[in-house]
Amino acid sequence: MIRGAVCTVALSLIMAACGTGDTTVEPLGGSTTSTSVAIGYDGGPADDETTSSTTESAAPEVPAEAPLPEGTVPGPMVDQEDPITGEVPVEMLAAVKADASARTGVAESEFVEIRSQQVTWNDGSLGCPRPGEAYVQIIMDGYWVVLEAGDIRLDYRLTADGRFRLCEEASTGL
Repeated sequence: MIRGAVCTVALSLIMAACGTGDTTVEPLGGSTTSTSVAIGYDGGPADDETTSSTTESAAPEVPAEAPLPEGTVPGPMVDQEDPITGEVPVEMLAAVKADASARTGVAESEFVEIRSQQVTWNDGSLGCPRPGEAYVQIIMDGYWVVLEAGDIRLDYRLTADGRFRLCEEASTGL
């Protein structure tokens, strides 16, 4: 008698922990199926207490990604509309200005910083991939420097350790 009462209490606790037996499956778009099963005394479904229903629903609106303009490649994870200056270490900026002067023949002092900010690049191309080259696909910290002198504008991409290259596609006046 006590053993039967203990089993009944244990089974009741197990059934309470399992919930009501309601199950709803919601796929992306299409139909939704809902099933409700009453649990019988023996732990299985009660034969006369099972119901099922299906309802149709519209597929959820998934916005399509806007395509990039032709010739555009994903760049750094920064706001490109508001350039920042003053974030590049002085020795790195000096090396970039020396390179700009050597390329153009313009004195280093003539170059104005349009942008000199710390950025996180999406991959090893530093936001300026060259056709036919492959790049490591990791997020890289670095710097973005844009210098201007008269009608010359040079766009440099730097790694965090100071290696740099001119992004020729973004530079003008050469």
